[in-house]
Amino acid sequence: MLEEWMRDRPEERFQHIWRHEGHLLGLVGGTLSAPFEPKGEVPVCTAKPPKWPLPSTLVSEGRFLDDEWVYDPSLAGRVIANDYEALAVKVAEHLITGNGKTVLIVTGQRIAVIIQERYTREEKSLLNRFRKTDDEDTGKKPVVWWQAGRSVIRDLPEVRYGRELGRPKRFRTVVFTDGSALELAKGDDW
Repeated sequence: MLEEWMRDRPEERFQHIWRHEGHLLGLVGGTLSAPFEPKGEVPVCTAKPPKWPLPSTLVSEGRFLDDEWVYDPSLAGRVIANDYEALAVKVAEHLITGNGKTVLIVTGQRIAVIIQERYTREEKSLLNRFRKTDDEDTGKKPVVWWQAGRSVIRDLPEVRYGRELGRPKRFRTVVFTDGSALELAKGDDW
């Protein structure tokens, strides 16, 4: 799917890829939410919602100290913004809406949230789900749910949270030009 998304731009190269797996902690307008839920207009995803465990009550009630939220295994990152119109919030909302099927991609020219087409369309009937025609694609075609030019990103630093003597956790932070930030657990591609 990722290669197909880049097919029309052979000069463009992937810099970071993040597959959405887990809840996000939200700190928007000074209000904490765990898990963070979309409030804006988002596309419809037909994939079943994942059965991720919910954040602990310690985190969801905001009773953690400093960066202790990183030790909650249900959280894959955090969105920080002054309001719901911020770029980090828009990206987070689109990631969450994809029910674990979305991918955040950063290249030298753009940042995007994409999903496979098969998760964006309704099946007409149960029979159609099992019937396949020669002209039908496999549903792996990438669909762009959100995209902007790379110029909306101010910085992409790697940060560490947690106890230095314990198990610090690594995150990649997408710092947007509007001051909002999306901190995502660092994996192999991220």
